[in-house]
Amino acid sequence: MKSKNCMSGIMVVFILFLAAYGFSDTLGTVSRQLGVDIPYAQEVSHYDDHGGFHGDGTSCIVLKVSVGQVLDQIKENTQWNPFIAAADGSLPNPVDTLAGYLTDAEGSLLLPPVHEGYYILIDRGADPGMASGADMFHRSSFNFTLGIYDTENNTLYVGELDT
Repeated sequence: MKSKNCMSGIMVVFILFLAAYGFSDTLGTVSRQLGVDIPYAQEVSHYDDHGGFHGDGTSCIVLKVSVGQVLDQIKENTQWNPFIAAADGSLPNPVDTLAGYLTDAEGSLLLPPVHEGYYILIDRGADPGMASGADMFHRSSFNFTLGIYDTENNTLYVGELDT
């Protein structure tokens, strides 16, 4: 009887380790993608439907970070751009346009309106030598990562679209 309880305890510890390692790996991936070090965060939500033809799909992770945890890094990183949304909550181009492409299977937007913060666009489909996002809307597919940091709520949104 004791060996069964011991094995059950080991399995619980192992499962908790795997869950923690998986989230830690997510933070590492997000940190590398966005050029900011995120040692800890609370995952608010995670959506991912990649796995389609050639890995096509949409993903979005929402992370609650502590005040100032990433803001100083974002301000120092020249790839991040500040924005202030219009009174109606719409974001500046290309943020509002690209955020509209990040939807779940039912067509609901994955990114909420953000009123002020910073954004980064990583255009994984750009031709060598072209500026990120320069000709995105003239291509046959989208392959981008959009990071938005909401300074009002200390929330980091990371959306990815591969078509």
